[in-house]
Amino acid sequence: MKNKTTTEHYHKYQRIKKNLGVSFKGSILFGSKKSLIKMFIEDNNLNQIPLHNFDSMFFIYNKKGGCKSLAECTCFIKHCLIYDIIGAEPEFIDYED
Repeated sequence: MKNKTTTEHYHKYQRIKKNLGVSFKGSILFGSKKSLIKMFIEDNNLNQIPLHNFDSMFFIYNKKGGCKSLAECTCFIKHCLIYDIIGAEPEFIDYED
């Protein structure tokens, strides 16, 4: 499975993940791998996950200095779900100016 992203976006969230020391591998906090794959196939942005599911994690990650806003935290967690649990490979779509 592939996920289209930019190099900058991908590496930004990989850096946050490394700085926080977070791994979602094996996690079922946001559903099983099977259910997340189904969601990803329907919408690769995982917008089916209610936003309030990210609220409590924002406070933890913000306090540790990882995420500056709830929006950034939501994107970060979705990044982890896509690459750590679903196992998608990034397909870089960088555009030249």
